[in-house]
Order: sequence, then structure tokens, then C-alpha cells
Amino acid sequence: MDAKAQLLAQLPLRTEQDVVQCRRLARELAAQLGFSGLEQTRIATAVSEIARNAFVYAGGGEAELRYAEGPPLALWVRVSDRGPGIPALEEILEGRYDSKTGLGLGIAGSRRLMDRFSVRSGPEGTVVEMGQMLPAGRTPPQPGQLHALRRRAPPQGPVAVLDELGAQNAALVETIGALEERQAELDRLNRELAETNRGVVALYSELDVQAEALKRASQLKSQFLSHVSHEFRTPLHSVLSLSRLLQDEVDGPLTPEQARQVKFIRRSAEALSELIDDLLDLAKIEAGKAEVRPRAFGVPELLATLRGMLRPLRSDDAVQLVIDEAPGLPLLYTDEGKLAQILRNLVSNALKFTERGEVRVSARRGSGGRVVFSVRDTGVGIAPEDQERIFEEYTQIAGPHQRSRGTGLGLPLSRRLAELLGGSLSVHSVPGQGSTFTASVMGLAPGRTDAPPELELAWRLEPGLQPVLLLLGEPPGPGEALSPEPPALREAGLQLLPVAGEERARVALGRLRPAALVVDLAQGPEALEGALALLPEAEAAQVPCFGLGEGAHPGLRVLPREALADGTLLGLLRPPPPTAAGEASAHGELLIIDDDEVFRYLLRRTLDETPYRVLEAPGGPEGLALARSHLPRLIFLDLVMPGMGAPEVLEALRADPLTRDVPVIVQSAKRLAPGELTSLLARAQGFLPKQHLARETVLHQLEGVLGPLPRAR
Repeated sequence: MDAKAQLLAQLPLRTEQDVVQCRRLARELAAQLGFSGLEQTRIATAVSEIARNAFVYAGGGEAELRYAEGPPLALWVRVSDRGPGIPALEEILEGRYDSKTGLGLGIAGSRRLMDRFSVRSGPEGTVVEMGQMLPAGRTPPQPGQLHALRRRAPPQGPVAVLDELGAQNAALVETIGALEERQAELDRLNRELAETNRGVVALYSELDVQAEALKRASQLKSQFLSHVSHEFRTPLHSVLSLSRLLQDEVDGPLTPEQARQVKFIRRSAEALSELIDDLLDLAKIEAGKAEVRPRAFGVPELLATLRGMLRPLRSDDAVQLVIDEAPGLPLLYTDEGKLAQILRNLVSNALKFTERGEVRVSARRGSGGRVVFSVRDTGVGIAPEDQERIFEEYTQIAGPHQRSRGTGLGLPLSRRLAELLGGSLSVHSVPGQGSTFTASVMGLAPGRTDAPPELELAWRLEPGLQPVLLLLGEPPGPGEALSPEPPALREAGLQLLPVAGEERARVALGRLRPAALVVDLAQGPEALEGALALLPEAEAAQVPCFGLGEGAHPGLRVLPREALADGTLLGLLRPPPPTAAGEASAHGELLIIDDDEVFRYLLRRTLDETPYRVLEAPGGPEGLALARSHLPRLIFLDLVMPGMGAPEVLEALRADPLTRDVPVIVQSAKRLAPGELTSLLARAQGFLPKQHLARETVLHQLEGVLGPLPRAR
């Protein structure tokens, strides 16, 4: 109790009438202080219960009622006695004592009714203090009102029990009315809550329907883009290949005007092909299907490759393309293709908006294991209000100095790719002075916690020689001999380089561009598993893969173990000179199964250089009929065809004893994921991307399956 609380009333508790009078006085003072009817009943009930305890169990006591000005404002009641104390006080306060009188809960019940409650009990007596706080915002009584309250002395003489009973009944009726009002309000709130719940359930149901519709729309969008991209790519690649044939002047020289027209055709087709690729990449990222394919590579090697790729983008000598050296940077382990795509987009964009000066590409070590690439130009610059807009899809900032229009996809795609690699892409630009685009990527691909293996090998590539990687399961021990390197290998410009483990082989495959990948099958399952895991990357880099030993393994051409020493492998890597034309008729036939007439024409023109007769089929059923009647040496099979595609044709070929051993190279304009390519190579002997339909690529694939090819005259 507040020590400064003002005394309002004090009365002894000697008789039952004193207890009733204490209850009535507590209710009246509570009413004068502004407590509600329900609060008055709570206070009066708690006070009468504690006063009754003092009278019944201690033989009497004393009650004080005080007012504390706070804060907070409160009515305090103190009931004391000189009885023997309460022996079971702890059980009472914990609710474990079963009282058969009063409220049935005694002290515990009173404590629940009041805001503040404390009790001290011992052999010398018991003191109970209770307080009820005035509701917030209630006006405190004025000094005159308190004086009037203090003058309310307890009534003298017998208490009119009937009057007090009537007052209690009136308070009870008022309390019941208040409870009924509260119950009615609670019922109303429950009805509103039920209606709200029904609305929420309906809303969630509608959201589920919309989410399903959005999911379906996203799937349809992906299917549409995949289908349309294939339908676009096939004729585009045909246009590119035909324009390449014309530029190579295979059928005779072109006039200057014709050469110029063919150049425009090829440039337009390349631009449209890039647009389709950008659209597909964005769609994959939005659908969460974009894959990061990390591999180890050095920044200097990446920049050196980009230097050769980017220089042709310059339209005149007024703009210099400068690529700074980047010594001392760590080996990166991320998706080299996506990083190169970011830099190509940034350089291409910079050249479009730079009339004179330079475009400079540089790389430096960043914080937190990042590598930062910068593309700085001396172009027109970008206004501050446009520096974020340029990263929005399909947004183009038109200006008088723009020499060619883009699609508005390059920068948004580049930022998405940078984020996919765990980095970011930003721009700093001053109008009239130029722009600097900064792309940062994690040195270690997102999701990887292990550092890439460094290319620490026990050999050094000699100048002028191309490596042949020999994949081992484990590094050789002291005094352990490797397969001997035949002298003829050096004479042919090749060098045998042993590599231990899949990761080191992946590093070497990316950095050294070997002539072949050879796995020693006697080295155990680790070497074989490593080679099979590297097949997609080797296929993409057009590196043939061989196994030395026994058995059949999809994607590997298995040769006898002595093939390295007796020159068989060398003959496959460095074909002998062309044979005489008279031998051409004995070499058999090749079959092209493709629904695209233009592609069949282009592929046939390339195959005309070989001594094989070329057959054509416009679809799967026709191709199967020709395969069974002619038994060709090899089949070029289109992956996607109407009615009967490559999977069905392959199944039919392998089910027929006549054709089950005919090798098949599948061709497609579709970009295959590593898993798709691995699955395909388990049933076919090679994969030919239609976008890479160059003479060297086709002949390389053919030689990889059939061996050295005599050339037709």
C-alpha cells in the first residue's frame, strides 16, 4: 500500500454487522470515486470476504479504506487481525486448499477480484492489503470531495440487514445486466468474426485459384518460349549457315554488292538469335530453372578469350577497346559462360553509346572473396533519373547519340545473371563524360563451401604442343610408372599429360583445350566416374573422349589398352592424308533424318566432302525404312520432329537386330542441360548443336564415331 495514501474510513470488525457495514462502506466509497457498478461489486465482495475471515478465524480485527492519488489512482483496503495466523497460506495462494465457506476460494478468490493483493501472516496475526486501480482517464476527486468522503463515519447502531440485502440484490441485478450486455456484445463480435473468417477462407480460396492460374500461366509461358525458340532457332540457324556458305563463296565469287547484302543478312540473323537467347535466359531465371554450372578458370584466361570475341564488335577505329591485364587474381570457381555473357552484354552496350574514345575492361580483387569487373566508357553517359530504369526489362533510354537500338533486355539480364552468381551489377555515370558498369561475383559459386582445386600438376606443357589429358583415379605413387608416351605423339604435336581426379581434369579441360581426354580404365571406378561426369563439358568443347581397356561405356570410345603405344589413338586424333578417289565407292552411306529441308541441304553440302553417299529422310518413319533397307554407316538424327522424334526413332533402331549397332549422332537447335545431354549420350554416339553447323564441327563429330575419314576428291 502507498504510504502516502489518505485515510477515508476506519472501523472495527467485532460483529457480523461490522462485516456487512464494511462491505457497504467499501461499495459506497468505490461509487464516489467513480468505479463502475461491476467494479463496485468486485471491490465490495473482496472486502467482505477478507473482513469475514478476520471475524470468523481471528475473532475480530480492523479495516482501513484509503485513497492514493498515485499515479495510478487507487482505492486501497487494509484488513488486520491479531489471530493465530493462517497455517495453510501457501496452499491457499496456490489454489490447493479446499475451502467450504465464503466464496469457496477465500483469500485466493479475493486475490483474483483485485488488481493488487498481498498477505502477511504469522503467530502475531495477519495483514491483508488490497488495491483497485481507477481506470485510465478517470478524473481524480477534488480535495472537497475527499473531505466529504472522510466525514462519512460508519453508521451507529444495528445495520438494516434487509436494506443491505436489497442493495446487494440491486448490485447483482446491475451486474447481471452488465454481463448480459457484454454477452450480447460478445455474440455480436463472434458473428462478425465468423463472417470475417468466412471471408478470409473465401479470399484464401480465391488466392489459391489465382496462384494455380499464375503457376499454369508460368508453365504455359515456359512451354511457349521453349516451343517458339525451337521454331525460331531452326530457320535462324539455317539462315546463318546459308549466309556462311555464301560468304565462303563455295559456289563461286560474289559481287561486292552481293557480299554486302549477305553480310547484312547474317548480322540481322545473329541479332535475332541473341534476342531469342536473352528471352529464354530471362524466362529460365524467372521460373527458377536457371542452373549455375561452376568450373575453375583464371581471370586472365577469361579476359584473353573475351578480347578476341569482343574486338569485332567495334564499328570504327574512333573507339578503342582496351582490356587491362589482371595478374595476381585468384582462380575463380563459378559459371564461366554466364560471367562471359555479362561482360559481353556490358561491352556491347558501351560500344553502342560511345562515338569516340575508349571502352576499357578491367578486373580487381574485391572484399569478401569477390572479384570485381568494370566496363568503363567515354560515351554520352546516363542521366541520374535513368540509372535504375535501364535495369528494367524492355526499357530503352533514347538519345540523339544512340547509333543502334537494342531490345532493352541486355542490362536486366546481366543484373539477374550477376545476382545468380552471388554478386551484383551497378552503374555510375556522369552525362557527357561516360559510364562505368561494375559487376561483382563471388570467387566461389553460391552453394559451394569447398575451394576449387588448384592446377598443381607434376608436368609443364611444352611450347607448340597440344595436350592429351590422361585421367587417373589417384596420383601415381613414388616409382609408379604411367603409360609410356609414344615418340610419335610428340612428332604429331601432342603431349601426354596425366591428371589425377575429376576436379583437376575439369580445370585442365577448361584451361588447356586438349586434343582429347583419355581415361585409363585400369585405374579403377574413380577414373571412370570422373570421365563420365566430364562428358558434357568435353562434348561442348568438342574434345573427344576415349577409354583404354575393356568394356562398353556410353559416351566413351573404348580402345585396347595398347592403343596409346601402337599409334591407334594417334591415328584417331591426327587422321592420315586423303585416300585415292577410287576407294570412295566402298565406304558406304550416311543417313540424315530431319524434317527441316534447309538443314538437310546444309548438312549434305558438308558431307559431300566425304567419300560417303548421303541419303535423306524428312521424318522418323521414312528414316527407319531407309535405315533398314540401306544399313548406313551412321545416322544424323534430329531431336525434335513432328509425330516421331529422336527418342522414338532411337528406340525403334535399337529394337531391330538389323539396325541396333548403327551409330547415331543427334542434332538439335535446342540447348540441352547437362542431365539431358548425359541421358542422350547413353543411347547415341554424339550430339551436334545446329547453331555450330560448321564444316570442322561436322567432320570432327564424324571422325569421332567412324574414325579417320578419307576425303572425297
